[in-house]
Formats: sequence, C-alpha cells, structure tokens
Amino acid sequence: MTDSCSVLAQAITEQAYVASRALAVVPGEDRAQVIQAIARTIGKRQNDILEANTLDLEVSREMAVPTLLLEWLRLTPERLQSVVKTLERLSEVPDPIGRMSPAGFLNPSGQSYLQLMPLGVVAFIHESLPELAAIAWGSVCARATALF
Repeated sequence: MTDSCSVLAQAITEQAYVASRALAVVPGEDRAQVIQAIARTIGKRQNDILEANTLDLEVSREMAVPTLLLEWLRLTPERLQSVVKTLERLSEVPDPIGRMSPAGFLNPSGQSYLQLMPLGVVAFIHESLPELAAIAWGSVCARATALF
C-alpha cells in the first residue's frame, strides 16, 4: 500500500472510530428507527436504484468487466426486497448494548458478569454483491458500531 493510501486509510479509520463513539450513545430505539427508515427508502426508491445499477452495469460491460462479476453486481427487485426484509429484521433485534449477563466462568473472589459493548469500527471491503453492503451497515448500526 502506498503512503498516500495508508494515510487515507488511517484518516477514514479515525473518522469511523469517532462516529462509532457518537453512535454508541444513541438509544437503541433511535438506531432501530434509522434502520427502518433506510429500509423504507430502499423500498420506495427501488426503481431509481435498479435504473442506476443498470447504467453502472452498462458502463462496466464497456470496460470489459467479466460476466460473472457483472452478475454479482446486478441488482434485482428480489435482491433489493431481501435487503429491505433483512434491515427490517435487524431493526427488530433487541438493543444489545449495555446488556449484562452472568459470566461463563467463576471468580472465587467476587461476582463476574459480561457487558456487551460496541466493537468500535468494522472494516468492510467487497468487490461484488452490492446488497451485502446495506445489510452489513444495518447490522453494525444496530450494534452501535461504525463501518468503513
């Protein structure tokens, strides 16, 4: 990786970490409402998304992108509906942040427990399956974690 790429990656990581700290204090119900709003928007804008995807695929064909990769990148109404349904399900998952439970081990000198905390930042790199990015975002948002 070149120095400029390293600097850029470091800057993005730092921004994502700051965002994750801000997201960690947002109530779970509010995060769930954001995920629901994103799901509704994807559903309402499905035709626009599919049209933009078609244009992207046409440009990609002109650039001689392999057929298999084009198929992975192709969005369909079914794929978008799957994203919407997955985001809706993610918004219904109880907020895990701060939940405490007994530890799976014994501490002879005191009481042990586990408390769920945000991961902070998750790096997500993909070259295909565009619907996966929306699902990954919904998953980390539900858990007050930043994604870059």
